[in-house]
Amino acid sequence: MEKPKRPASVTIIAWVTVVSGGVSLATAPLTLITPEGLRALQIQPVSPAVAIAAGVIGGIVNLAAGLAMLKGLNWSRVLFVYYGLASTIFTLAAYGLQPIQIVGIVVYLIFVVLLLRPRASSYFGGGIWPGQKPVT
Repeated sequence: MEKPKRPASVTIIAWVTVVSGGVSLATAPLTLITPEGLRALQIQPVSPAVAIAAGVIGGIVNLAAGLAMLKGLNWSRVLFVYYGLASTIFTLAAYGLQPIQIVGIVVYLIFVVLLLRPRASSYFGGGIWPGQKPVT
């Protein structure tokens, strides 16, 4: 049986996720060597080590999830949904609700809905939960 064609929405989400992960990985270390980055770390409500670790871990997770989405690996979709939820909770707990975060949360929710639609589920080969059958 031939693998279903990747929906355009999955391609867009995957590439946005890859670019986001790459930017996070590239910029996290820069905060340690630039005056602007060091100043930004000092005003964070979390310790500088936590802020850097969150950027690096988030970058790795996003890069891996985005690349795996392009290959149709279902675990990438699961990782995107659950890591995004955990990241949103952490961000809200650490920083409170800021206007720019509302935009991020709305985009995340749109991405989740698109990743859970029947065509995306078919592309990924099944449901998001273990044992869930593909939706056709």
